[in-house]
Amino acid sequence: MMTFFHSLMDRRPHSSLRTSTASEGRTARTTRLQRDRHGSTAASLEARRSNARLHRFLAALCAGLTVFATLQCVRAAIATQPIVVAVRNVAKGTAITREAVELREAPSDGSLSNAFHTLDDAVGLIAQVGIGAHVLMSGMARASPLCRRAIRVSKCVWQVWPAV
Repeated sequence: MMTFFHSLMDRRPHSSLRTSTASEGRTARTTRLQRDRHGSTAASLEARRSNARLHRFLAALCAGLTVFATLQCVRAAIATQPIVVAVRNVAKGTAITREAVELREAPSDGSLSNAFHTLDDAVGLIAQVGIGAHVLMSGMARASPLCRRAIRVSKCVWQVWPAV
């Protein structure tokens, strides 16, 4: 059975070894195979060496493609996203500065959808809670501070007017 890994010399017909009868053809093929197997000629030795080089090259190519495909699968399975992380404590009511935060890569997760993803989004905001050294979420900071107590703007009084 011929496969891809057999040398090209075994695939092409040899005109010098062809015979007219079946029995002579069998002996000619046997002689050619024995000569190639034992390496009695320089041509068969060179053919075996080139065949071995081809095998090594194809094995190295297959191994390289396997490693590449495996790394691509691992990379796709572990997708990351940038998130803003506080590196210093930020007190409640103070502005978040660029020195207090940094950008880090974290695995993509649905729980990080409310996190800040760029430094420009977080810098300059007012901390609504005391922020330790962890991920900055959108509820932790906003552009304006919250009032400490509720301010009553007006008092609504409902009155019933007499019918005329």
